[in-house]
Amino acid sequence: MSNIIQSLTSFIDTSVTAFHTTETAVRMLSEAGFEPLSDAPVRPGGAYYKVRHDAAVIAFRVPERIDDLRLISAHGDSPCYKIQATPTRTSQGCTVLNVAPYGGMIHSSFVDVPLGIAGRISRLENGAVQSRLIDFKRPMAMIVNPPVHLNRDINKGKAYKPLPDLQPVLSDGETDLLALIQDTFNLPTPVIGHDLFVYSMMPVRTFGANETLISGPRLDDLVCAFAALSAIIDASSDALNMIAIFNNEEVGSLSYTGADSDFLPTLLQRIFDDMNMSARERTTCLEKSIVISADNAHAVHPNYPGLYAESDRCRVNGGPVIKYSANQRYTTDAVTAAFFAGLCQAENVPYKVYENHPNQPGGSTLGNLLNGQISIRSVDVGIAQWAMHSAYETAGTADVEMLIRVFRRYFQSHI
Repeated sequence: MSNIIQSLTSFIDTSVTAFHTTETAVRMLSEAGFEPLSDAPVRPGGAYYKVRHDAAVIAFRVPERIDDLRLISAHGDSPCYKIQATPTRTSQGCTVLNVAPYGGMIHSSFVDVPLGIAGRISRLENGAVQSRLIDFKRPMAMIVNPPVHLNRDINKGKAYKPLPDLQPVLSDGETDLLALIQDTFNLPTPVIGHDLFVYSMMPVRTFGANETLISGPRLDDLVCAFAALSAIIDASSDALNMIAIFNNEEVGSLSYTGADSDFLPTLLQRIFDDMNMSARERTTCLEKSIVISADNAHAVHPNYPGLYAESDRCRVNGGPVIKYSANQRYTTDAVTAAFFAGLCQAENVPYKVYENHPNQPGGSTLGNLLNGQISIRSVDVGIAQWAMHSAYETAGTADVEMLIRVFRRYFQSHI
């Protein structure tokens, strides 16, 4: 296993919720010399990060003079199950978690696998709200199937309903989850509010005859988030190089920490103000810029090739994917596609193209939402993967390394 894949594995294993993704990203940035943005003006040559509400982070390097913006956006959340405000109930002598789906996942992939509990909790102490992240870091719950003997039709296909099919078992007796959290994490006052999730604890693994495939939870979109972090850490400060790892992409991005918030535009305004840029200079900068919206794509499935249009069958380990959509769910156009293809060619990296099947609406991602906040040309890209939104997704190790190389090239390229 290469050093890059080992680092990716560690990143995914610790980034169990969007909050933990942000925490892990900040740790990587701090170790690389980035500093938290303070009230002092940004300075040329400086490297900074800003966190919003524990769940999103933007990092950037400031040049001597801002001529253009290079931004890679990704997201740190993944489909899973959110624990509800009243976290538990008892049933047949057991304690069951009350959960609701967060995003659109392959429900069956979360059944009969160990699930962890992690997220953010808040409490009151001396009249002030105190928040912290928690992760039990061990299997805490499981969504269990009834036996095939009592459900003879289960292998004919099952339409899972969140209630009652997907409610995880927490214990075989009565357990107060919030009291357990207070005791386990030595909290002096009770937990009042929480943003808690159950997540797959299956570890990231490489596999295959030549170990060229990688499987794990949350590859979508932590692979792109990790690639963006790796690239900006190695970037120079000859342009305004930025990455943004947003939250809530899986549920529409309409949040204080999502791509449809004012997080990016207000931060850009602050940077432009600190650099004493005129209105014309700001407009010119944005007009010259191209943003990379990074979120994974669908790889052609060896058992189900008919699900994919013949022209859009992207192979795992075939290189980064440029994503198109006629209805602008992806923002790629002729100019931005050619720009990204040029980055790939400069790195001697192959690339593929993918477009949503004409008979299906397909997914969407960050680029079109960012365009609604700041008018900048953009290209949607990612790596090809199998089983998107499964509890255990699969991609290619070579694709990860190629994506990082292209992202690094992007931060070195004048547009």
